[in-house]
Amino acid sequence: MRTYSIGTLEYDIDMGKLMNRRLKQFQCSLDVSSDESRRSVSVEIEAARDAELWMCAAAELVSKDIAHFEMARIINNFLIPIGQKQLALPQAVKSARTLKISGRVRRMIAEHYKEYDHLNVEGFVRFKMRDILDAWALCADRAVEEIILRSEYLELMDVLSEYVRSQPPKIRYISVILHPDGSCTLTDDSDSRIDCASCSDDSVLSLLISLAPERITVYDLSGNSDSLLSEALMRVFVDRVHFF
Repeated sequence: MRTYSIGTLEYDIDMGKLMNRRLKQFQCSLDVSSDESRRSVSVEIEAARDAELWMCAAAELVSKDIAHFEMARIINNFLIPIGQKQLALPQAVKSARTLKISGRVRRMIAEHYKEYDHLNVEGFVRFKMRDILDAWALCADRAVEEIILRSEYLELMDVLSEYVRSQPPKIRYISVILHPDGSCTLTDDSDSRIDCASCSDDSVLSLLISLAPERITVYDLSGNSDSLLSEALMRVFVDRVHFF
């Protein structure tokens, strides 16, 4: 029988709740005990299989849950508005999930438990996982950069909207169909049709501005709920554009 524990001195998290969720992921029902702060949990394990599942759960907690907190800490250091930080964090976390580091972290945790009964997560991450922490930081940097560029782009769309409103309409109506493969189809009120096999956001915007329709209907079949093009169209054409 051996006691294993895992905890944090820094993060304001319920370690028992997180660890139990990760153990259930591996169909493991160990009797986990939390301390008074709920920031540290321990378990007594006799079977080697249970010890292996504990380490798997700990690896998932570190590589996914703690990754979230570490990237939040990194992003919080950027001198950008809180709203941009809130937008950048989920993008950074999503990017970090593609790193597929759980297996490596599991092996590192197994090596740690060979010598120690307790694992402090922030210490483990910052001293044993430096290269992975650097990769998380890169995910955070890229997410922040994308959010800043998006914000600057949409500010430009607001300026462009002033120009569009000052121009008289050239045609009455145009519909835009955004397809899942990235192509789009434009038709006007005279049934003229333009098929674009590969449309950049800027090319669609430029085309619509040059056509200067009085009304635009967008049928977004792309499945992209966070479309920059949709946001740009709403900002440039304001009350002229409608989405379905």
